[in-house]
Amino acid sequence: MPNSSTKLILTAGDTLTLPQTVLTDSQGNPVNLASLTVTFRMVNFYTGDIAVNNQPAQVLQNAAQPSTWGEVAYIWNNGETSTPGLYQCWFLTTSTDGRTSHFPPDGDFYLLIQPGP
Repeated sequence: MPNSSTKLILTAGDTLTLPQTVLTDSQGNPVNLASLTVTFRMVNFYTGDIAVNNQPAQVLQNAAQPSTWGEVAYIWNNGETSTPGLYQCWFLTTSTDGRTSHFPPDGDFYLLIQPGP
């Protein structure tokens, strides 16, 4: 398990804590998401099974306020956090002409779902 890379830890069934981040470009500047569609993808690190397949993410930015650019979150749907395991996650942006980018580009965003009590 990539210990230093784990960004979020949940207990199976938890849905209150959300994957939330600021998407940045290669220079570390927040990305203006005003004309982009953003989705969330989550894949089991060990099996490759897709747990969340490019579901719509919430864009939290206010395009008129650059200090909020790049802010996104994913709101869990029922059952998406029910299976314990280590997952690799991405936010995917898609432009109006179909060009895509994955964030983080190195795939270094991990979610650990621990068994419930």
